[in-house]
Amino acid sequence: VEMLKRKGRRTDRDGYSIIYTQEEVAPFSFFRTIYLNETLAEEPDSTYIINHEVIHIKQRHTYDNLFVELFLAIFWFNPFMWFLKGSLRENHEYLADNGVLNLKINPSTYQTLLLKQTIGLAPITLTSTFNSTIKKRIIMMCKNKSSVFAKFKPLLLIPILATLFLIFTCNEKTIGQNLTNSKTTSTQEEQAAV
Repeated sequence: VEMLKRKGRRTDRDGYSIIYTQEEVAPFSFFRTIYLNETLAEEPDSTYIINHEVIHIKQRHTYDNLFVELFLAIFWFNPFMWFLKGSLRENHEYLADNGVLNLKINPSTYQTLLLKQTIGLAPITLTSTFNSTIKKRIIMMCKNKSSVFAKFKPLLLIPILATLFLIFTCNEKTIGQNLTNSKTTSTQEEQAAV
């Protein structure tokens, strides 16, 4: 990253910087700096890429990635850590894609851009990369947005669980009372027999 920073051409924007580099790398962000291939500077699609990376910066995804990398260095033998790293990267990309789509751009234009970016560019692994898990990302973008009702569907489980809890609690009390009654009856019968 430092080498790209030294060799690249820097421009400062509102709260972040862009380094235009001649190296063949996929667009990525690291802390408050976005790294782009110089050929993308003149392309009209570069605003989408920059918006995507700005969302990574605003949501501080670099810190998440570094935190996971630190744990991975310590617990490299744990397969869960490798799974966590991959899941975190995917989640970051979904969040950034969603943020770009919320800017009211044409989803098919953005998806075409994603596909174009996968050809011939090598991502840098420690950073937020623009071209990872493209197929999954496009599928996520094509899914219908949930309605307000769908968001609250899990809350319907609360009354169901409460009802089940009451049923089982009442059954336990009934069973307990039956056992107590049967013990009392058997005790009375024993006393009557004596």
